[in-house]
Amino acid sequence: MTTRSQTPEIETTSGSINIDIQALARKKMAIVSWMQPGENVITTQTQKYLLKACIKSLSNIDGIKIYVNNQAMNDVTTRGLKPKKGQCNGKYYQKEVSLLKGINQVTLEVTNLAGKIVSEPRIINYIPKVIDTLPNISEQAKNGQFYALIVGVGDYVDASIEDLSNPVKDAQQLYNVLTNQYKFAPKNVVFLKNPTRSDLVNTLDEMQKMVKEEDNFLMFYAGHGYWDKRINTGYWLPANAKKESTANWFRNSTMRDYIASIKAKHTLLIADACFSGGIFQTRGLVDNDAPIAIKELYRSPSRTAMTSGSLSEVPDQSVFLKYLIKRLKENQQTYLSAEKLYSSIKEKVIGESPNHQRPKYGVISQAGDEEGDFIFIKKK
Repeated sequence: MTTRSQTPEIETTSGSINIDIQALARKKMAIVSWMQPGENVITTQTQKYLLKACIKSLSNIDGIKIYVNNQAMNDVTTRGLKPKKGQCNGKYYQKEVSLLKGINQVTLEVTNLAGKIVSEPRIINYIPKVIDTLPNISEQAKNGQFYALIVGVGDYVDASIEDLSNPVKDAQQLYNVLTNQYKFAPKNVVFLKNPTRSDLVNTLDEMQKMVKEEDNFLMFYAGHGYWDKRINTGYWLPANAKKESTANWFRNSTMRDYIASIKAKHTLLIADACFSGGIFQTRGLVDNDAPIAIKELYRSPSRTAMTSGSLSEVPDQSVFLKYLIKRLKENQQTYLSAEKLYSSIKEKVIGESPNHQRPKYGVISQAGDEEGDFIFIKKK
């Protein structure tokens, strides 16, 4: 006597059970196991990537379709299927795909007699390898000069303005380290000790004529500064400044205008006095010492400023300048970006200054910055 169960693939004959293996196989979905990529998420620098998978199926595989970010990359095909290989106890499958830049979510859709099944996804992050085609900095800078205007003001004509003992000394130290260790020829560096406002203006006028588009220009000021919060304006005080009159004071906005008019490739202002407000915009730091990154920074013009950070009076003995000069003296890198210089001294200045001044680094707005950076180049 033969009876059939509710499952048509199974029938009972005289107490024995007969199983239709082929019928069961037709209802068994394929099983897909990834071999490559072996991890859920990987990163690659090559656009062509070889997918590898092991596919187990009790029935014939009718086709395989590859999806990248839910987009079909091929027609349904069995091309790429091979007999079992190595640890693959099933059909071995491999197929090269062309990745899109960025995130690629890859799945395999396998069809057999039982229907379609989609594999677990694999994420392949394609980050193209950067090809360095930029000339090195020495090549880029071969036709350019490094100019500097260094200003230190400590002796004031007006007795009501307190004299400072360190700005001229600090300026002298910076002059020494730039001309001795970096590519600032002494003939291209002007050092003004206790200048009047007209001295400063006349020298900046000369710099406008001297500095060319392929050159680099560094401006340094140490001395009294004043922040007028009523009109949101900062000033530097030359030697002939008077406390009760701004006639001989030097506005930060005037300095910004000079920086915009001096057609250097890179201009860096270093000020141990206030220089802020709407003309100074901080920007995020990029901690990258890779040669290609440095070359890219040099390629793009820049107008940046590094300041001691306080709008109030800074101490006569400047922690900011102490670490700035120390870092330049001890630097062993051939190329040192101003941004890297700043980031290496910031925490020390904050930690040791008596008023916890926070140095700042950023872009001088409306002066021609194109997101490059000033690069200090050491002498060989």
